[in-house]
Amino acid sequence: MVKLTSSMVLVPYLLVAAYGFLIARRGDTAFMIYAGGIKFLLLSTIPYAFGTVLYFQTRREQEKLLFEPRERLIFAVVGCLIGIYSLATEYITV
Repeated sequence: MVKLTSSMVLVPYLLVAAYGFLIARRGDTAFMIYAGGIKFLLLSTIPYAFGTVLYFQTRREQEKLLFEPRERLIFAVVGCLIGIYSLATEYITV
């Protein structure tokens, strides 16, 4: 399962890198987070929460540290919880 997940993430990385190279070559700039909006940025953190559960399971099986304390705080507070709260209070909608 972990190998499949790792392989699936390579295609988006390749496409983003190719697009970044194209923009850099043309001398353009892009503000994708601003253009896409905070709504979609927060909504995108919710699926990552499910992937993180699998990450936790795998790290425990390998008996390795899950996250450093600072990384755990960033993920939980800034990402997932704010996204779910915003969705639940209808601050953002799908």
